[in-house]
Amino acid sequence: MNATSPRQYGGQPPTLVHPSWLTAGIIFTIIALLLTALTTTAHAQQTLRLFAARSFVDSGVVSALIQGFRHLHPDIAVELTSLGALEVLDQAKLGKADIVITHHPMAEEQFMVDGYGSQHAQIMYSEYALVGPPNLHPELIRAESVIDALRFLAKKEEHFLTPSPRAGTYRKISELWQTAGIDPEWFGYEITGVSGLETLRQTAEAEAYTIIDMGTYLSHQAEFGNSIVPLRRGEFALRNVYSALVVSKRKVSGADENHAKVMFDYLISQNAQDLIRTYGEKTFNATFLVPAASFDQTLRLQQQRTELAEKESQLNRTRALLVAIVLTAIIVLLMFIKMHRAEKRRLSDKHAHQQVAARLELTEKAEKARSLFFANMNHELRTPLNAILGYSDLLIEAARDNKDTNYLEDLGRIKDSGKHLLTIVNDILDISKMEAGLLQLHLEDIEVNDVISQATNITAPMMSKNQNRLHTNIDQSIPRIVSDSTRLIQILVNLLSNAAKFTRNGEISLHVTRLSDKTIQFTLTDTGIGMTHEQLDRLFTPFQQAEAATAKNYGGTGLGLAICAQLVRMMRGTINIQSEPNKGTRFEIMLPTSA
Repeated sequence: MNATSPRQYGGQPPTLVHPSWLTAGIIFTIIALLLTALTTTAHAQQTLRLFAARSFVDSGVVSALIQGFRHLHPDIAVELTSLGALEVLDQAKLGKADIVITHHPMAEEQFMVDGYGSQHAQIMYSEYALVGPPNLHPELIRAESVIDALRFLAKKEEHFLTPSPRAGTYRKISELWQTAGIDPEWFGYEITGVSGLETLRQTAEAEAYTIIDMGTYLSHQAEFGNSIVPLRRGEFALRNVYSALVVSKRKVSGADENHAKVMFDYLISQNAQDLIRTYGEKTFNATFLVPAASFDQTLRLQQQRTELAEKESQLNRTRALLVAIVLTAIIVLLMFIKMHRAEKRRLSDKHAHQQVAARLELTEKAEKARSLFFANMNHELRTPLNAILGYSDLLIEAARDNKDTNYLEDLGRIKDSGKHLLTIVNDILDISKMEAGLLQLHLEDIEVNDVISQATNITAPMMSKNQNRLHTNIDQSIPRIVSDSTRLIQILVNLLSNAAKFTRNGEISLHVTRLSDKTIQFTLTDTGIGMTHEQLDRLFTPFQQAEAATAKNYGGTGLGLAICAQLVRMMRGTINIQSEPNKGTRFEIMLPTSA
């Protein structure tokens, strides 16, 4: 922009964009971006891959459950695949399923032990039935249990069909034969190698016997007429347990574990369990399904997990909002400083002699605006951050009193993040006030021992974090000095914090000596990573660290040492530094006993 004389503007200096308009524009932009992201997420429909055992699908209850789930979660589409009880687990291991419903307890347990599943719960009891021709043999009628009935069929070597070994029904039939103490190897015993439904069809055609899930039989009863009927049912030995398993994304890449957990939560919810309880009566006028989640300890634990997830989601939203507010405020502050500096440079380029009066007026207004801005920022940033820290302490105490450790770690992170942000805001305000000449020292008569004690107490946790050992040595002949105790503690805390951060399992020493009646010296040494001569040259420049890798590996804003140097100069002292890479660093601060 070319400089323009006041005469061309009627004697008035050019008007800058008002910071309040700039702030409003930035906030509006951020809100618009957030709303756009939320809207896009809300409308993007996800597809959940559900693999279910054939008998579960054949009963029809899975369609009713999917319909209920879609009613609550219209943004999640469900893709259903029906396979054998073992095959659905095999496909899940290959990354083709997000959630599985099956009825093979041993395989399910192994699936979880191998780490393929992240959650597992029983959702439903169904029942198997021994089916066969309606013309019963008297001994079959007199059988007291299904085990006795099977023994009779084996004795008579009746034609008995069993589905594929990959089906969950095959496992149940094998268990029943084992309980009966019979090895079924007679001529009429046949393993069909097909699904339970196809085996049921072959049984009807051959007027043979088989064991089948009642849901499969009832769903296709009209197809068979009276050729085969249930002969034994309702016994504990014929109970069939269906479970839901969430596929772990840690073990299986590509698994949509988040949406699978939503389906899992629904399956063990009261809504889904009520649907299972009433499905048989409403659909077939026969009760054969029993909700199982109420008997499973997983339900109570899962409900607690859901409540914690909701609290976590709320904390995340609060965290995101706080971060957005703080970042917006920092951006506004930095842009204001940058605009002010740019304006000063622009006014000094050309026609400076014609703009002296206008520049004085502009400077006066800028100083007033800056004073008002610092006052506002002090309230608008520090007050809510202090409130966040206070509420964090209250929540941490409440959680500890209730012995609820589930989200203590997250509350600790919120508190630590709040402290970190408050430190950044304080540093930015301090360096800005220093550059504007608005920072003043509050001189008082102080004891050096007290200052050292406070500084070392503040930095003690940072020393312990990296297993460093701090040694202090204070010359007892040092008299009381006149200085700003708060700013002197700030200088020492900054230097000790840096030493603790860049030193691991090392030695850190702080010595205070009396050079003369009017001068004392603070010497801080560490055995940390040290610095090169090139790094030392830019050490006291605001917003810069020794090198880019330092910020990446150790964090920080590059303001601490710049503030220290400014404060030492304001106290009419000097600061010197010596350092060698991989050997450590030595700071020397000389201050007058009367500032």
